[in-house]
Amino acid sequence: MMSRPAGGGGNASNGPASRGGTGNSNNSTGNGPEFAFKSTTTFMLGAAGKSSALRSGPRLSLAESGGGLGSKHFAKKLVVRDLKVKPVLPPDFRDTTWSKLRTAIRAIFAREPVPYGLEDLYRACEALCHHNFGAWLHAQVADAVAEHARAIYTASFTGVHADDAARDPLALLRPLVAAWDQYTDALRMARAVLLYLDRTYALPGGHTPLWDFGLRAFADHVYLARGGAVRDAACNAVVFAVRRLRGHTWMMQDAMVADGEDAALRAAVAAVAKQLDALGMYTDKLESVLVATSERDFAHHAAAVIRDAANLDAGSGSGDDAAVEAPGATHYLHYVRSTLAAETALHALLPASSGPLLTQVLQAQLVSAHLATLLAGVDAWLSRARDADLRTLFGLLRAVGRVVPDLRDKVYGWTVQRGSAIVLGATGGAGKQRDPHGAVVLAESRKRAVDAGVVLLSDSPQQQQQQAGETAELPRVDALLILKVHLEHLVASAFASAEPLVAAAEEAFAKVMNAVKNKPAEDVAKYLDSVLRSRRIVDDATLARTLDHVMQLFRHIHGKDTFHAFYQRALARRLLTGKVTSDDAEKAMLTRLEFECGREYAKPLEEMFHDVTRSKELRAQFADSDFGKQTRGVDLDVIVCQGSVWPAGAAALTSSSGGGKDGDKNASAAASPLGARVQLPAELAAASHAFTQFYKSQHEGRALTWQLDQGSVILRAWYNKELVVSLAQALVLMAFNDDGHGAADVPPTLGFKDLAERTGLDVAVLRHTLQGLACGKLRLLKKSPPPAKGGEVHDTDQFRVVEALPASLAKYRIRVPQLIPREVEDADTAKTHEQVKQDRSMAIEAAIVRVLKTRKRLPHAMLFKEVCDQCKFPIESPDFKKCVEGLLQREFIERDAADKNVYNYVA
Repeated sequence: MMSRPAGGGGNASNGPASRGGTGNSNNSTGNGPEFAFKSTTTFMLGAAGKSSALRSGPRLSLAESGGGLGSKHFAKKLVVRDLKVKPVLPPDFRDTTWSKLRTAIRAIFAREPVPYGLEDLYRACEALCHHNFGAWLHAQVADAVAEHARAIYTASFTGVHADDAARDPLALLRPLVAAWDQYTDALRMARAVLLYLDRTYALPGGHTPLWDFGLRAFADHVYLARGGAVRDAACNAVVFAVRRLRGHTWMMQDAMVADGEDAALRAAVAAVAKQLDALGMYTDKLESVLVATSERDFAHHAAAVIRDAANLDAGSGSGDDAAVEAPGATHYLHYVRSTLAAETALHALLPASSGPLLTQVLQAQLVSAHLATLLAGVDAWLSRARDADLRTLFGLLRAVGRVVPDLRDKVYGWTVQRGSAIVLGATGGAGKQRDPHGAVVLAESRKRAVDAGVVLLSDSPQQQQQQAGETAELPRVDALLILKVHLEHLVASAFASAEPLVAAAEEAFAKVMNAVKNKPAEDVAKYLDSVLRSRRIVDDATLARTLDHVMQLFRHIHGKDTFHAFYQRALARRLLTGKVTSDDAEKAMLTRLEFECGREYAKPLEEMFHDVTRSKELRAQFADSDFGKQTRGVDLDVIVCQGSVWPAGAAALTSSSGGGKDGDKNASAAASPLGARVQLPAELAAASHAFTQFYKSQHEGRALTWQLDQGSVILRAWYNKELVVSLAQALVLMAFNDDGHGAADVPPTLGFKDLAERTGLDVAVLRHTLQGLACGKLRLLKKSPPPAKGGEVHDTDQFRVVEALPASLAKYRIRVPQLIPREVEDADTAKTHEQVKQDRSMAIEAAIVRVLKTRKRLPHAMLFKEVCDQCKFPIESPDFKKCVEGLLQREFIERDAADKNVYNYVA
């Protein structure tokens, strides 16, 4: 408010009644009463009837300055003067106000009605603080709260002793929880009434707020009274309650927690633990006791469960049965899992600091101390695909940091043991072990593998039923793929694809795939041959996933040259016999091989496909030439193969059924595997001669060698069927045409020796051919005497063609299976291995010369190391020494004169 001197005539711009202003005024001339303030002291107007002491401030009076009313020269002045008497507090103001507050505090703590309004109580506290009684009021309130805390102890806990909790924990915990709840509720309301004291005195001045000294009073006068008897009894009660909740009744005389008591115990434990934590007594007094007690309890209880587990193992029978079921380890693992779940729920009742400490105690006493018992069940759980048990074990071992090496070594050892048993020829399924659930586990593993896109060669319904028994035996690659998918599933679902365990599985399979020298490589090549020949796979995605799974096995094979040799022979069979069901699938496989092993590895296989493509063009040119008209009506289908690319001729290169092509091979002249005296029928001889002349006219300096054992023929039978047979089968069937059979009612009969003379086939080849035609499922010849169980063919047997085929064969064109004797297959396999061995020797010698030509001089050990780095197959020391001796004899290299263990290159 602006002031101006009395009688002043200045034009003030501010103020509601300034002279000459434009503000609201009843005087149009601008003359009005002037206000003069004798003092700038603030004032307040007291209510009527109040004491003058409470109405302090300046006084207002009107003084005449001359002139009469209504005249501008006689305006009134308002003069404000100080009071002559300053206001004074009543003598009993402090005591009267505190009496009101004390009465209210006592009523609040006694849970009685408060005789005053809460706002009046708040104003009373505010008045005391405003008149500088804050310190005195703080002390009075502290004494009042302490008095009520002492009253609580006197009323309920005078006779409490530390040993009382052992008899009945709830008898102490329930009154303590009730007293605490009532006390804190009252303290909370008292703090609301005295909030002004905290805001204006306690907190700004660094003094203890009401809530804090209230808790301190409860701690000092209840928990710590009489040497801390209540505190010790409460801690003991909580410990005993926790032990009863854990179910450790074998350590106490009391029975198990009764129905309904569990919830009461949990609520009491949580409340008292929260009290002690709020009072700052939990960590030093209760938590340390809980940790020590839990350590002893877990150790004793785990020892008892271990004894029970040992009894289960002893009662499970033989060692094999115990290994299958692992009842002791399973029992102990389930105990640990249930204890961990119960402890997790129990830790929620305690402050956050206790959970990690008690968990460490549990892990140390139940897991780390008995790690051998838990790990004893890993083999059984992996074999039985118990995801839940393995997941629990993984979590426990990860928590104690024992995934590496303990669990990793167990997974590695189980995989090597199971995989090596498969590779070495043991059963790949449930085996002959006495496991009543083995068939179920095997069926689940098979289904999981099929769902993952694996094509099993033994997945026909009849074979699945047979393999579900206790003596199940699976093809080697089938069993390996099932094991692989089985382990991948467990590593992903139970072990969360932990990197150490994924690496352990990979390392284990690397060892398994090389447990037997070259055998897994041969098996994988034959498996791929069966898959790529199969007409059951119509889904490209399924085939792609199957190839991916197989390539994961292939990646671990060291003898990739062995795989290449067998795969090349199998591919040659498919191409020559028309068994390529999908060009895209074949090319996809070649792409994968090129990615894994490089361009040079897959190039010969690609050249084989190029030969087939060029042969189609060559056949078209032959058909349009004059030579094509000399085939005497025979539709000649020829494949010309490069001898440097295709595998060498073998005794049994044809698969289980013939194709529709006559294979040719550019190779050195050799005796036909069918026999030295084989004579083609006139029609076939004329057609082959015409093509030979055509080829010579197109390619000078090249020679054709006909591989008769790899050809197939389509014959039209007199009962209106077309038969797709091998060349040997065609020679036998066409031998019956020499007697002019056709219109006669009785077919001709020929003996074994007659057929050998007419066909010129080797006796062994003829015998196996007749076994397939007369003793197989599809019989085109009748044998006399009838074939026995073994299907043997003797020199005295007689044969004649059948008059008709079974009505079930409705197809017009029928593929006739060809019987390939086991000894022929074994001889072919041995020849392939021998060829691989020779190729390896040449590769080793070439690498030795290449290294020494670059380095000029190297010791034996360093030379061996560098040669191993260059070759893509494992090199054994005897083979390396043999190659070195060969090079020394041929003088490609020489021993150093000063050191016989050093080799020099000879230019």
